[in-house]
Amino acid sequence: MYKVVVSEFDRTLINSEEAISSSTVMEIDRIRNMGCLFCISTDRVLSDILSYNKDFIFIDYIICCSGAYLYDVVNDKVIYKKNITNVVLKKILDNFSDYDIYAYLEDRCWLIKDIVKEKIYKLEIVCPNKKILNSISEKLNELELNIKFFSKKTDKNYVIEIIMDSVDKSVCIEKICKLRKISMDEVIYIGSCEKDNLISKKVGYSVCMRNGDSSLKKECNMICPSNDDKGVRKVLSQLFN
Repeated sequence: MYKVVVSEFDRTLINSEEAISSSTVMEIDRIRNMGCLFCISTDRVLSDILSYNKDFIFIDYIICCSGAYLYDVVNDKVIYKKNITNVVLKKILDNFSDYDIYAYLEDRCWLIKDIVKEKIYKLEIVCPNKKILNSISEKLNELELNIKFFSKKTDKNYVIEIIMDSVDKSVCIEKICKLRKISMDEVIYIGSCEKDNLISKKVGYSVCMRNGDSSLKKECNMICPSNDDKGVRKVLSQLFN
């Protein structure tokens, strides 16, 4: 039997109205009572996810800020964190001050203009069009910083997400497995995003949402119904029957 389920949050666990159905929460509770851990992986900050866990506790671990922060919900404990260094932050601000840059802290995301005392775990540069996105990407490569960066399309803009080079969601999953003495082969991953292809290759079983990226669908063992059709609930019901 699988011992850990890791579900992405946006486009996966929550629907297009940013809600989690009560039937999905009850299904998660059922597998947790069977001894399976339930973990959320997200690009968001920690407080965004904890707000969903207030009325009914159903989360064991949260991997947030794109893998830069790992939190043990049950024991209220930070397991791992890796912040953007001041050297990297200064370079980003010096070179891209003409654009909106958002800083992801533990408990909030806000527009940044200067180096601050708080630890920043992720940066996002907002690009008004694809041409500027490509230009910023080229410049980031030229700067040769110890970072990883990814681009994504939002409703109105393009965004470049920046984390430190050593940061990876799969590393956080490995840390959970090491703490619990669990093999990565005993992990189920459920997601929708192309950049998480690496996770799907490292775990025992991987699932992509029907509304997920086509490249991830090619890598996964199963394609489940969309996030608006309670896909997570249905796949858990099938795999833990």
